[in-house]
Amino acid sequence: MARAIPWEVYSVKTLVNSLILTDPLALAVWYLDDGTKRSDTESCRIATQSFSKEEHELLQNCFKQNFNISVQIEDWGRTKDGSISYSLAILSRGGNFKKFRDVIYDIVNAEVPSMLYKL
Repeated sequence: MARAIPWEVYSVKTLVNSLILTDPLALAVWYLDDGTKRSDTESCRIATQSFSKEEHELLQNCFKQNFNISVQIEDWGRTKDGSISYSLAILSRGGNFKKFRDVIYDIVNAEVPSMLYKL
């Protein structure tokens, strides 16, 4: 009889060192799917809790190099196994959320204007 494999085995996400996030459309789609605009400030978060610290650093570098946007890696808490979980935050400080919004605004407005509330 086959043994059931927990769903978590299939839901692991990883990034590779060759990741090149340069397309504003890809950034917009990712944010609209996994991002959340904070209501208390001009900033947002992207749900990246399944990625390692090193993968967050890779994403942080991609944002800086390709879009001149500084993102903050935030401690999101502990996972069931006790390891630290992280997420990405794009803060208003330094105009980073405005830069981010400027990169994806026209795409969101043209393609899915009903999602403009996230910006």
